[in-house]
Amino acid sequence: TALGAFFLSSNTIAPVVIRLHGSDHTFRKFSGEPRHIGSRLDHRLEMLALARAWALTSPSRFQASEASLEMGCGPERILVIPNPVSQETLEDGLKTPIRSEGAPVILYVGRLAAVKGVLPLLEAARLVRQEVPQARFLLAGPWQLAQRPDQLGLAPGTGAGGDGIVWLGPIAPRMLKEYYRQASL
Repeated sequence: TALGAFFLSSNTIAPVVIRLHGSDHTFRKFSGEPRHIGSRLDHRLEMLALARAWALTSPSRFQASEASLEMGCGPERILVIPNPVSQETLEDGLKTPIRSEGAPVILYVGRLAAVKGVLPLLEAARLVRQEVPQARFLLAGPWQLAQRPDQLGLAPGTGAGGDGIVWLGPIAPRMLKEYYRQASL
């Protein structure tokens, strides 16, 4: 939390390294959601903590760029360290992919939450399917949207989707390998 990071960054006993993961402020900025008093206070505490930190890391250049703009510092202040991928997953992913009947398969793996851009993804999927009707979209991960899956035309966990957009539900990491191998994107 921002409050915890603020107090930790005030610590003079040991250097503090903060890993950026995205903030409520940034999510609201890009989603168009209003910034209420709590998110503004949280953002101010985050900026103070980041300014005091000995080092900052980010999983992406985009996030590092956004944070450096918010902080008013150069991007070199934030070290980009991508999220790791296990050697086993990497080796499996480099094997010859399995393509499903020539139809493009687009795979999303992660929390199905508004802050992850899932609603625009579903909208884009429907637009893509208008142009490429055989395209299949597979969504793997826990449901965290305000709407129920059936309200968005998805049948939870069944693997069936009449419109080619399927929510698979949470998938065990060992099972994800096969979905990665099926995916075109």
